Amino acid sequence: MTTTDGGAYIDKLAVRRDERGKGLARALLAESLRHVRPTATTPSSLRLDSRAGALGLYEHLGMVVTSRWINLAATTDS
Repeated sequence: MTTTDGGAYIDKLAVRRDERGKGLARALLAESLRHVRPTATTPSSLRLDSRAGALGLYEHLGMVVTSRWINLAATTDS
């Protein structure tokens, strides 16, 4: 986690597939936010790939969606 402009930006948070479902990501994120929130002057933020299925985790910790991005790719036939 990087603190910037009085808030925090979480660049990467991942749990190995075989360790998922044990609450590790929730504990890591909750502890990180616990350290930042008392002194934060701006909201903390993160970016996520919705295909990972973790949106509910972040919402459970009080985070809200503020913007959405759609990434498109074009392929060519050979």
